[in-house]
Amino acid sequence: MLSTELADLFIRLWNSIEQATEAGGAIPPPSALVHGRLEAEAVGLISRPTAAAELEKWSGTDQQRAVIAAQAIDAWFLPMTGPTTGLNSELREARRQYLLRHRFDSAASSDRLILRRPLGGRWQDPLSMPKNYVGAAAFFETLFVLPGEITSTHPDDETKPIKIKIDFRMSAAADVRPFDLTRPWSLGIAPIAEADTDFDFKTLDVAGQEHYDVQVQPLHDRIKDVVKYLCEQNCRVIAFPEMAIHEDAITVLKDAVAAHGPTSQLSLVFAGSARMPDASGKPPYNESIVLDHLGREILKHRKLTHWNLKKDQCDRYALPCKGATLNEYTTAGDTVTVLEHGFFGRIATLICEDLSRFQPGVWLRENMLLDLQFTPILDATIEEQRWPHRFGTKASFSGRCRVIVANSVPLTLRQNKVNNASGATHRVSGQCGIAFLADVESADLRERFVHVPLPLTSPVAEVVSWHPETWNLSSISKH
Repeated sequence: MLSTELADLFIRLWNSIEQATEAGGAIPPPSALVHGRLEAEAVGLISRPTAAAELEKWSGTDQQRAVIAAQAIDAWFLPMTGPTTGLNSELREARRQYLLRHRFDSAASSDRLILRRPLGGRWQDPLSMPKNYVGAAAFFETLFVLPGEITSTHPDDETKPIKIKIDFRMSAAADVRPFDLTRPWSLGIAPIAEADTDFDFKTLDVAGQEHYDVQVQPLHDRIKDVVKYLCEQNCRVIAFPEMAIHEDAITVLKDAVAAHGPTSQLSLVFAGSARMPDASGKPPYNESIVLDHLGREILKHRKLTHWNLKKDQCDRYALPCKGATLNEYTTAGDTVTVLEHGFFGRIATLICEDLSRFQPGVWLRENMLLDLQFTPILDATIEEQRWPHRFGTKASFSGRCRVIVANSVPLTLRQNKVNNASGATHRVSGQCGIAFLADVESADLRERFVHVPLPLTSPVAEVVSWHPETWNLSSISKH
């Protein structure tokens, strides 16, 4: 197939250009006269049945020709980003294969060729394209080579870079519920875990180090009630926080969504995260999933980093800690997945500590053009200037994406008990921040906190209209 062969060649040319720019800086462009002649030659070759082979031979080892050959391929794919009615048969088939296989190339290497911009969501607008690309990416408008691995940080050391795998998936058009994203839509937020007894914090010794193992109670009825209520409120999206869903409750959640989602306006459910045991005997995974309106799992993410608690943090939450640190007892994930949704655009989940790390979040937002980033957390109340607020606003503004941070209640209650017992009643919180939302419209970063008063009346579920023009302007620095 012509498109697949061109895609494979584009990856080879991209990697050659990337290596050249890393080794010697910028590739000097030819003069306007020479560039025009070479461009005409490349465009002439690309219309032939053997275009890939002829373009590769034509470009040879000349980096200027490599850029022009790749730009010709980039332009050949450009019509695919517009209306499908104008596509020729080859491009229509290439688009069909792209939606089916989530790539244009033949999968001969770990690299993957995708469209730079999503087919849906905010970033589908070419006028919104970021201009700060470096290396090979700076030469192209239509295509992007997604590497098999990207840079992240060690689960226990943010100063130590490591490589993790990256996956990219696209929702099938027939499985996506259409709606107008330019109009306000409703977001449902529910902490699920609401009492300090809803979580059990077990401590254990692993190789001489103290660890904590978070286990939530199987709050099946609460999950069913909340899903039913939020679907009745016609929420477009429902979000649950970190570690708030027992492993046995995932089926309950899927069944509840399947029962109430189809007759409502529901599109997506961010199912916070659950403690998922590992069959090989390793520590459990902190794993979140995303469901569609029929209760089907369409995205999975395993937490990449550990929230290792210092002694003062343990004291704050009444967690037993004999030494200087209490480590999170989970197996860190090794993959981050980006899902392209036909209306919300590109979506990724970064769980709790993942949000506060520089990578892979910055790379994902700048290169994958995320439209929506979800972060479930397990922490005390979300308030202005606390880390979910600081890093959430930075993520939204730097990536120009929507950010949802969802939280539960038990750690706020535990913190209140500690403060009451110590006499620090001025630190007792009469409310709990269960969500922080951020969005960028034009040049303005807008934010919204969602609080619930303490004590709670169970079950708690809040509905927020995603209408940033009515939210507060952020006081956080935009740089």
